[in-house]
Order: sequence, then C-alpha cells, then structure tokens
Amino acid sequence: MSKVNKEPENNGKVMTKYDRKMERRRKEQEKEAKARKRMKIGGTIVVVCLAALLIGSIGSSLVKRYKTFNSTYIKVGEHELTKLEYDYYYNKVVYDYMSTYSYMLTYMGLDTTKDFADQTYYGNLTWKDYFDQMAVAQIQEMKAIVDDAEANGFTYDVTEAYDSFCASIKTTAESYGMTESEYYKEVYGEYASQSRVEAFVKESLLASAYYEKMMEDNAPTQEEIDTYYAENKNDYDTVSYRSFSFSSADVTSESEEADRQAAVAELQKSAEEFKTRLEAGEDFNALCAEYSEDEELKASYTDTSLDYSLNENAEYASVTYAYADWLFDESRAAGDIEIITDEDSVRCYVVKFESRSKNVETVNETISSTLASQKVSEYISALILNGYEVTDVEGDMHYLVAEEEAATETAVETTAETVEETEGTTETAVEATTEAAN
Repeated sequence: MSKVNKEPENNGKVMTKYDRKMERRRKEQEKEAKARKRMKIGGTIVVVCLAALLIGSIGSSLVKRYKTFNSTYIKVGEHELTKLEYDYYYNKVVYDYMSTYSYMLTYMGLDTTKDFADQTYYGNLTWKDYFDQMAVAQIQEMKAIVDDAEANGFTYDVTEAYDSFCASIKTTAESYGMTESEYYKEVYGEYASQSRVEAFVKESLLASAYYEKMMEDNAPTQEEIDTYYAENKNDYDTVSYRSFSFSSADVTSESEEADRQAAVAELQKSAEEFKTRLEAGEDFNALCAEYSEDEELKASYTDTSLDYSLNENAEYASVTYAYADWLFDESRAAGDIEIITDEDSVRCYVVKFESRSKNVETVNETISSTLASQKVSEYISALILNGYEVTDVEGDMHYLVAEEEAATETAVETTAETVEETEGTTETAVEATTEAAN
C-alpha cells in the first residue's frame, strides 16, 4: 500500500506562503498544548503517589500506635500486656543497667549507639535478648507478687508514694536539662508519659509494699541468725592488721620457674630479717620506710599522722588473697606475725594481726535481711513456676527460641555422650568375654 501525503483541504482556495506559515504555527501550538496536558497529568500522578506514600506512612504510624496501646504484645500467665506496658519494663531494665555499668560497657562489648539486636551478648543471645530476659523476669515477679497480695487481702494506699515518685521524676529531669515529657520517654519508652505509665508505676509501688510485708513476716529468729553467723563468720567479721610486701622488679610471674624460685628465696631472707627486727620491738612503719625502695612510700610510712601500714576493719573479700585465710583463722591472736609467700606473684608478705571485730547490730540486721530475702525469693519463685508462663504473642521474644535451641543442643550432646559411653562399655565387655574364652 502506497503512502499518500494528504494536504490540508483548501476548498479551492490557493495556499499562499503566509497561509502555510500560519498552518505550521497552528500545528506547533497544538503540540505545545498536548505537551502541557501530558505534563499536567504526570504532575497530578506524582502528587497522588506522594500523597499515597504520606497517607501510607501516617497509616502505618497510626497502626503501630494503636497496637502499642491496645493489642496484646506478650502474655504472662493470665496477664495480657500491651507493648506500652512491656516497654515500660524493658526500657527501665535497660536504663538501670546502663546507669549501673556505665563505666564498663565498653569492656563488655556493648555499643549503646547501635541496635542491641545486632550485638552478641553471649553464645546465640544478643543484648536485646538479654534485656528481654531481664524484663520478662521482672514482669513475672511483679505480677506474681501483686496477685498474691490481692489473694491475701493486702491493701496499700499508694498516693503518697506515687506523689513522691512524680516529684522525683521532675527533679531528675530538671537535673538532666530535660522536660518531664522527654524524661518519661527516655526512661520508659517511645510512647511513655506520666499518665500512660501511671498504672504501671502504682502497681510497682503496691508490689514493693507487699514485698516489705513479706520480708517482715519471714524475719528469722535470733537463734537462726546466730546459727547462720556461726557458719559464715568470714562474711561478716572484719580484721585490722599491718602488712608489708617484698617483691622483685626483675623477676615476675612471667619469668622462668627457676628464676622465680631463686627470687622468692632472696625475698624470704629480707622478710625474715624484717620479722626478726619487728619481734625485737622495732616499729612497723619505721621498718617499712627502711625497706621500701619507693621514695613516696617512704614519706608515707614516716608520716606519723598516717599510720600507713595499718589496715582497719577490712572485710575478707577486700584482703589480699595470699594471706586472707591466715588473718581470718579463728585461732589468730593480737600480735601474731607471719611471713606469707606467694610464689605465683613472686612476693613475700610480712603480716601482723591486730584484731578481729564484729558489729553486732549491723551483722544481725544484715543476716536477718539475707535470710528473710531467701525465704521470700523461694516463695515468689514457687508462685512463678505455678502459673506465670510467658506466651510470645508478637514473636519478638527471640531469647525463648534461643533457650529452646540451647536445650535441644544439650540434649543431643548428652545423648551422643551416652551412646559413646554405652558403646565403650559394650566393647570392654566383649573384650573381657573374649579374653576369658581364650
């Protein structure tokens, strides 16, 4: 089929040069009009798409917000917790942990600027898993205590305690240069506010009051306190003593054993000399100053206002491990002097026992609290075991899966070990039978 160029109809009119020029202009205007129309339609589509994205974002935010306040996030026993309530406990756990261990977080390998879920805590657990574990444990304990309080008819007016809590929040927020609203979100979660967490705070205050009552109800008798003290004296008594250490700058715990032994022998000679002079009546501080090679220490030992060699009321855990048992031996008497050698650290100590003491009032109070706490903890643990199982409704408690995997791995390893032992026993029995037959 041939292609035909169709000229514009002119109805018999002769097309002049001007007419053709005007016709070309008319066509160009039509093209421009069509282009503007396409651009307008395209712009409208873009606006509609952007609006749809914005509406979708707002819708997603609204859905998240609605679920945070209204949907069940996890269940603890019969208690259904929203994300808002869970976040209250989770963020409180994290905040308390950071406050307690802020000085060593770097050494623990935790970067607070990164997502906890992306940082390994231990094994197949992340830091988020670890904090989830602590939060859930706290929730279980809280719900168990509150339920038990109700079951036993315990009542407590939390008004005064809650007012004190709110005042404390205000003061703390101001000290950090934050508004109360900002502080609530910082400590208790993205959607937290005073009114939104009020019920959780009051529940915690009620639980604390009931816990104190349980502690009072489970206070031990004096006889129980005395018996416990007799079995754990080193944990509660303190000692006063003097000490001086001899060490070698050239030989350390990293040196060859022969070198360490030779060095210790030389140190013992110096320690024996120190002890002999001490027993002859010379002053401990004066001897320390004489034998010390550090000029600053010499000055400290000669300063009569310091009595630098004396350690007073030291607890067992704070005493150098090499001579802690010697000091806390019940046969120890005032004035006892001993040379203690620590070959591992290449050191010799001259130690003089001064006294052992017990603050009766403080010790009784501490032991009473310890024993009562043990009884209450056992009681609460029993409550939790009988009705406060965790149900991960939203599937965010990954630590539960990790625990199951770990339990499975342990079971598999145990089974494998049992099989190996059984096979080994069978082989031994076969060999013994064969030998007997021969």
